[in-house]
Amino acid sequence: FFFFQAEDGIRDAQESRGLGDVYKRQRQYNGRMIDLFSQAANLNPNDPDLLSCLAVLHFIARDYEKSLMCFRNALQFDTNNYSLWNKLGATLAHLGRADEAIDAYQKALDLKPNYVRCWVNLGIACGFKKQHNEAVRFYLNALSLNPEARHIWSYLHTEFTCMERFDLLAKSRARRVEEFTDEFEIINFNDLPQPEVDYKVSNAQYLIKAQAENWQKEFEGQIQ
Repeated sequence: FFFFQAEDGIRDAQESRGLGDVYKRQRQYNGRMIDLFSQAANLNPNDPDLLSCLAVLHFIARDYEKSLMCFRNALQFDTNNYSLWNKLGATLAHLGRADEAIDAYQKALDLKPNYVRCWVNLGIACGFKKQHNEAVRFYLNALSLNPEARHIWSYLHTEFTCMERFDLLAKSRARRVEEFTDEFEIINFNDLPQPEVDYKVSNAQYLIKAQAENWQKEFEGQIQ
């Protein structure tokens, strides 16, 4: 016999399959959670929070049809929940139903027009449909609210490449949203309610965390 380090301690190789074993136990745990939340939802069928949790658990299990059903049921009891509409849209998108996803995202934005994540999701859905101009506009709207979001700039670069607009790709290197107002209709940040999240602080914390992880990797490389 030989042994190796698993995520929860030293284990016999005959009883484990490394990461495959980890994923298997995660699925089992998620399955137990689904059973428990299903029982709770049966006792409280009008509770949107329970239905939402159950929808997320089904989503994690990649059972998108059941997730969709739960989100829709939750929305019957919490119609003005922008987060639920966004999650419904994301579930529809995973099912390849981009048009329905876009409708759900639009309802979320009607309720919360400064919802950055939803603007991004709209861009992704339009990019999936090869509606690149619309995707660009939605990404720029998101960036007008959070101009330091590197991943959104990356999505924007992908759309410019698909459009073969290499002039816009070059312009985007400066990361100045106002540079694109002559060609795209972009929402004015000052016309919207202030986001609850301070994105400058959030981005700074993310960058500090990323830098710390890089330092850790460099240090580990030096001592190996």
